[in-house]
Amino acid sequence: MTSPADSTTSRALAAALAQWFDRAGVQSPAAAVNLADVLHAAKQAEAAVQALMTLNAGDRTHAEQAIDELGKLHAWLFTEMKPHLAELEATWSSIEAPVVALLPDDS
Repeated sequence: MTSPADSTTSRALAAALAQWFDRAGVQSPAAAVNLADVLHAAKQAEAAVQALMTLNAGDRTHAEQAIDELGKLHAWLFTEMKPHLAELEATWSSIEAPVVALLPDDS
């Protein structure tokens, strides 16, 4: 479960990324939100994995807890993270291009 503090941190990261992207000349306003959401989902997925690892995989008494954590992991990876990753991948060249353009010409 996401706490209000986690949501605030994710929004703050998205805002900071948006400012950085703007200064870099990136013309993809959604990129900052997508990247912040991917990173937030990754943290939540890691927490579900850590909780899962505390359970005895072969113990029937832990099966209900394990399926709960697996459900959380599935939701964070495939419902939350995957669409944001797909959007980032589709626009990644537009994120990199302005920064690449700043590199010195080697010729």
